[in-house]
Amino acid sequence: MMQSTSKFFSSGSTRKLATALVLLTGISAGSAAFAGHRDAGHKDVAKMEERHQKRFEKMADKLDLSDEQRQQAEAVRADHKTAMKSLKEQMKQWREDVPKDKAQLSDAEIDALAYRRGELATAMSREQLKHKRDFALILNDEQKAQMAEWKERREERGARHGGKHHRMPMH
Repeated sequence: MMQSTSKFFSSGSTRKLATALVLLTGISAGSAAFAGHRDAGHKDVAKMEERHQKRFEKMADKLDLSDEQRQQAEAVRADHKTAMKSLKEQMKQWREDVPKDKAQLSDAEIDALAYRRGELATAMSREQLKHKRDFALILNDEQKAQMAEWKERREERGARHGGKHHRMPMH
């Protein structure tokens, strides 16, 4: 049975897990989640992918992921990267579809463009949350606790530096 979003995120352990998974995106696939955006203008994609892989391996080592968990995490990461690449390509096409001379747009055209942009943004958010959920399903309770601890330390560091992060949490 599906819980409502507000009810789902109101439980303390679920909230901690969700915030820990935000960290995951930054550590492992921060790479995968934003690779499509970075790939577009990055001069050395292979070098970037190597750095992302090293960060993933470091996280996997610190979490002491089993071989099976590593394989599952890599599969989740690869699926997410593929999905995000497709969505980013669709978003790029949307930007190209928006006319340069916006003064010529009718209200109906504006509505259609805005609706499509909203659909794409929703699909991206959904994919990111699905990725975090799928990764969380791989972890055991001890590993989830470690992720939550990392998230808390990251938030403390951010608070000491004015509370600003390079990315907004999705919770």
